[in-house]
Amino acid sequence: MKTKTHSHQGRLETASLPRIVRDLWRAKATGNLHLWNRDATKRLVFKDGHIVFAGTNVEKEKLGERLVQAGKIDRSVLDLSFRVMERSDERFGKTIVEMGWMSPMEMQRYVATQIKDIIYSVFTWDEGDYRFEAVDDPVPAELMLELHTAEVIYEGACRVINIASIRACVGSWKNGLKLAEGERLSIPVTREDGFILSRVKEGASIGDVVSTSPLGEEESLRRIYALVLAGVLEIEELVEKRKRRPSSDADETRDMTEEERRFRDSLAARHHALELGDFYDRLEIDFGASGRRVREAYDEVMASLEPKAHFSAYLGNVEERLMKVQRKVREAYEVLSVPESRRVYDCRREGQAAGFSGDETIAALTLDRRAQPIAVSGTDSEEAELVFLEAKRLHNGGDYFDAIAALNRAVQLEPTNGGYHRLLAQWLAQNPGCWESAQVHFEQAIAIDDKDVEAHLGLAALHEEASCADNALSVYERVIELDPDNRIAREKLEPQPR
Repeated sequence: MKTKTHSHQGRLETASLPRIVRDLWRAKATGNLHLWNRDATKRLVFKDGHIVFAGTNVEKEKLGERLVQAGKIDRSVLDLSFRVMERSDERFGKTIVEMGWMSPMEMQRYVATQIKDIIYSVFTWDEGDYRFEAVDDPVPAELMLELHTAEVIYEGACRVINIASIRACVGSWKNGLKLAEGERLSIPVTREDGFILSRVKEGASIGDVVSTSPLGEEESLRRIYALVLAGVLEIEELVEKRKRRPSSDADETRDMTEEERRFRDSLAARHHALELGDFYDRLEIDFGASGRRVREAYDEVMASLEPKAHFSAYLGNVEERLMKVQRKVREAYEVLSVPESRRVYDCRREGQAAGFSGDETIAALTLDRRAQPIAVSGTDSEEAELVFLEAKRLHNGGDYFDAIAALNRAVQLEPTNGGYHRLLAQWLAQNPGCWESAQVHFEQAIAIDDKDVEAHLGLAALHEEASCADNALSVYERVIELDPDNRIAREKLEPQPR
């Protein structure tokens, strides 16, 4: 291999790895991107800008170990394959196929999954070094895979843990945010991206989008960062900053209008009250408020806290205080807007009022539920059906949160109804904060009826969303066993083109 000059090197603490990968993709670079930290050494292999291979020195990430862990081969077969390789000088994957343990297509799927996992793992590093080495033929042609590099850039950006580096790349919250006008990378848009894109309107700033997003501050910034790198969004740097007249505290108070003074004092009092109140107080709603009311209250409170509506040159640090209050309101909304987390919060709230810790209350509640008999009476079954129909009506009317609560009630009334579990899982899966609960209900539906193809497909899709590719493949393989002509499963099990 002919080595050329190094074009990129540095520390990951001060660099954006997704941006480095994007730049190499745009430059149609060919070579090895070496990455290393205290625990591992890895490399991403580029050919004409596309990632075609990845390597690692971490034993558990190597293909043989992964196949053993997945149950595709056992340890004795792994050892035997190594001895065969010594005599034949063939590569591991080809050796396993020729020994008859896996088909070429199945091996290709596992290799592709392994490579993607190695690639995505480095995006979670928050320290280490990198160096790009440009070479003509980084790996033999037969080892090159056809990966969708645009998706790798986007997915990698979504996995960055170091929020400080994301903040540095995104810049000031006062910067504008708009839909890109030029060429965009081809990526699938997720529900989380939809939350962000729906809030990008003319004149919107990053702060505007983040403050109204249900994803929370860090995840919203992470999604904005990924969409910018993917060329879907563009950041407009702030050209003119608001100018505040420097003044002493005395000048500030003297020059305030009566309205400004009242607002400053009320904001300080509100901030103090939020420190003492619970989540319902933060949204200014009653304990039994519906899911729809929670959403409405959140929008109303956040609108009243919009910095642009109250900015004055003489209010000093009012914007900073507004942002603190907004964070507390957003924290309350993120809990109360999701039925599962709201129930947990309510249990803790009621338990603390009775003198118990939150954990004691939830433990007692769990034990109480487990003690209830599983048998369902005719009356319970009929009531469950009525509640189920009401849940569907609420969902069709757009009241997602109340629909979830109603369907969960139907499940409690008739826990052996797999259809209820499946539908509840499908609805919960629409919210990233409920993925764990969704998985439980998908698995419960399958336990009740192992031939429920729809539940299997939902569980597989959930595994994909959670980046558990091996688990997803196993479930899709089960779908093929149940329904050999299932189009979705077949497409998922086919190698993906670049």
